[in-house]
Amino acid sequence: MRHKLPIGLWGSSAVLAVLVQACGADPQFSDSGLSLQRKADPVSERNDGRVTSSQDAQNAGTPAQQEGNPTTPVMRAPNNNTTRIPLPPMIAAPPAAIGALPILVTTVTPPLTPNEPITSPISESPEPEPAPEQEIAALCASNRLRTRTIPVVFAEQNGGCQWGQNGNLGARDGIVRARLEQSFELELRRNETLCGFSINSPEQQISFDDEMTLTFNDQVLMSSYNYNDLYQEQDGLFEYSWTRIIDAFNPGPATPVNPYCLGNSAGSPATCTVPQTQISGIFSLAVPELESLKLSRIASEQNRAQLGLIITGDDDSADCSHSEISMTVEVKYVNRTN
Repeated sequence: MRHKLPIGLWGSSAVLAVLVQACGADPQFSDSGLSLQRKADPVSERNDGRVTSSQDAQNAGTPAQQEGNPTTPVMRAPNNNTTRIPLPPMIAAPPAAIGALPILVTTVTPPLTPNEPITSPISESPEPEPAPEQEIAALCASNRLRTRTIPVVFAEQNGGCQWGQNGNLGARDGIVRARLEQSFELELRRNETLCGFSINSPEQQISFDDEMTLTFNDQVLMSSYNYNDLYQEQDGLFEYSWTRIIDAFNPGPATPVNPYCLGNSAGSPATCTVPQTQISGIFSLAVPELESLKLSRIASEQNRAQLGLIITGDDDSADCSHSEISMTVEVKYVNRTN
């Protein structure tokens, strides 16, 4: 049985012919299309003119083989058994008569011209998130800003170091071996967000032995000797850690002054004044606005605002002592319930 297929939607006639042959049909080409003719089984012609299938000959043997006469196998196809089915020039789906034939779908990509760049889909980069300091500044700018003034006093201490206690080591000259730590909690209620703070420390005469460090939530505000190379630094802030300065060099009064003030960089005005160890002198401190925002962000994350004072010592009974140190802290905040 033959079926005529139009050449158009399914690709070239040569490709279709290969597919048709794979399904057991014999393609016939003409100007009007492609005709399919199912392949006939091989047959054998007996001497008496009758035709038998090759399968019959294998199963029972042909009379010619029984008589010893040679048999010549031939390929025959039934005559006048071709049916042509006219089809429209374009069809949306294969005709039912050849529904069993596989459908080959190909995608043709035109070749790139020389020097033509290979492009990929463009993905939009996400907008950068604002820095935490910017978020706090925006929050504080969009709400009613409040202030609270808090007097801070670190009382005089002259009891010396607690050698060998609370993480302190035994006395040793010229090496940091012990410390006295004090803290002052700034009032910050649960529903308040700190927007910044300023420290007003009027010039005053203070003294300490051996070295002094002032912190806010463990971030160094100032230090009479710069130990920042031993501390962890993040976003321009240095985090005080006692375990990092144990056995560090203890400068003493003969060493040139090497203080550290938060926000004080080369060429900028000093933000703090601190005397040399064991010598009475003037003390003052101011925290720059940018650093104040950074510290406010830390206070918001930790839900606390704490000033700390650390005095170190190396080997004698006068170490870990200081005179009274006072200052005023102005806290700026917004109430999140409003």
